[in-house]
Amino acid sequence: MKQIVYICLFMLLSLCSNAQSDNTLLRKGNSNYEKNNYTEAEKFYRKALEKNKQSQTGIYNLGNSLYKQNRYAEATKLYDTLLSNATISDDLKAKLYHNLGNSLLNEAINNKTIQGEQKQELAKKSVDAYKKSLRLNPKDADTKYNLSYAQKMIQQIQKQQNQQNKDNKDNKDKKDNKKDQNKDDKNNKDNKDKQQNQENKNDQKKDDKEEQKKSPESKMSKEDAERMLNAVQNKEKKTLENIDKTDKAVKVKIQKDW
Repeated sequence: MKQIVYICLFMLLSLCSNAQSDNTLLRKGNSNYEKNNYTEAEKFYRKALEKNKQSQTGIYNLGNSLYKQNRYAEATKLYDTLLSNATISDDLKAKLYHNLGNSLLNEAINNKTIQGEQKQELAKKSVDAYKKSLRLNPKDADTKYNLSYAQKMIQQIQKQQNQQNKDNKDNKDKKDNKKDQNKDDKNNKDNKDKQQNQENKNDQKKDDKEEQKKSPESKMSKEDAERMLNAVQNKEKKTLENIDKTDKAVKVKIQKDW
């Protein structure tokens, strides 16, 4: 019987020791948080959660320490995780929605990799979070101010998006116009080249006709030329033969004109 009592006491002491260790780590985290040592505070909060993964205080404070380090996406996940817990009080839930709105809005404003519709979607989610917070705590002036600010940011983001869309459209129109102009220039050049080629062909035909008028013999075929050459050679041969017959003592030499 005594042995059972000792075991129960040991288990109770162990639980108290773990709880005390958990609370001690949370207090150390809070101490660093108040001194703006957010990275150190994060370490203690994580150690506390290793002792007690279900600690609402640990999750909430860890999310806040990440938010202070501008790690908004990580903070958002922790806030969402805690909001999914059905046992949290309305007071904590109102604070969570407020912080969630802040995290979403800062992610939309400060994350340079997020543009256009994604940025606007995050801002809209922050507005929704602020509204849920106000339903639980309608008198919270800070949440009311943040809600108004977020709504103005959505209008500004929409205005920037519209201007960007307009600029993109104008640039596209300019590129299309330039392509059309280049195409027209190419067509004009091609037409001009075709016209020039046609004119050159016409001139060549005209020159050929003029040349044919001046030199009818240019129409002579190769066969006709060979027949004429043979005839001339035969005529010369007969002439030489006649000269040889009349005076064999005279040596005939064909003289070429200059």
